[in-house]
Amino acid sequence: MFVACDPPAQPAVNELVGTLADGGLSMDKENNPVLTTSAWTGGAGQVTVFALSSGKGSETSLASTALESDGKFSFAALPTPAASLLVPALDAVPENCTQNVVVSDAKALATAAYLSVTADKKSGTIAQIAVDDVTHTEQISLPFYVDRDVTLKGQQTCAYPFVEASLDVDAQFRKGWNTVVISQQISASETGITVKGTIRKGSLGDARWYLTDNAAQPLSLNGLNLPFSR
Repeated sequence: MFVACDPPAQPAVNELVGTLADGGLSMDKENNPVLTTSAWTGGAGQVTVFALSSGKGSETSLASTALESDGKFSFAALPTPAASLLVPALDAVPENCTQNVVVSDAKALATAAYLSVTADKKSGTIAQIAVDDVTHTEQISLPFYVDRDVTLKGQQTCAYPFVEASLDVDAQFRKGWNTVVISQQISASETGITVKGTIRKGSLGDARWYLTDNAAQPLSLNGLNLPFSR
């Protein structure tokens, strides 16, 4: 929940609890996101948290926990990532982009995490996803670690062939694990596609987790060079 007048930063949270469901994200004929959901049928198994490392496409396992047959899983605490897994909270501006994003401490280091499931009948990368059917906004939440309190604020715009993307960042992170919500709206016209995104600290509450390997990818923000968008 966000309120006006510069609210204090929410405390860092190490616990991670979720419920897997069948279904996932797709697009209707008007290119609006649609989220379908039903009870998990993948069976019992294991959920693993991976830290994204230094932007080279490699990942490191941080922790694993049991997945119940009904899709429920929980991590009582996420471990602190090794220093070798941390990268600057904000790097150089990507090609084809301009930005004015400001980081409150240039020495701040960070990493994002993603989750993967191995179950009796289904396996793959999972994500917590939600869709606002009124605004046609798709959202994804993921864990984000910083080695100190830090604020990121500003905008970035990127231009690609037939695609224009803008991203607004406004988040106060506390040292330790936080949760990031990345939101995105996509609109199409005869001249191309427009993508509007936001990054905030927050939570999607009890929104379900879904396999993403064979579904429309929730969010395709290629612009901002942050650890959770590489």
